[in-house]
Amino acid sequence: MVYDRAVKPPTTYEEQLKILKDRNLIIPSQVRAFEVLEKVNYYRLSAYFLTFKQEGDMFKEGTTFDKIYNVYEFDRKLRNLIMEQLESTEIAFRTHIAYYIAHNFVP
Repeated sequence: MVYDRAVKPPTTYEEQLKILKDRNLIIPSQVRAFEVLEKVNYYRLSAYFLTFKQEGDMFKEGTTFDKIYNVYEFDRKLRNLIMEQLESTEIAFRTHIAYYIAHNFVP
């Protein structure tokens, strides 16, 4: 597959942090932010940046990296809780369907 748009060159974690700082994001701990970027990925986090941005791609006054990461962590934990419940519901549903089919359609 060929794309018409030019591909952005990759950036290092240090460059990513500089971009965020230049956009008015407060980074209380450079070390912690670096570790988060290594583990989570800038582009995965970028979806969470949107809520905290204003026009011109700048972050709202007082926005911190930790605040954004906390929202990401909340979302991750909530998703895991929901998935746990969905699994037991799915298994119960499949069990009922299999039982119904076995008792109504299998000779």
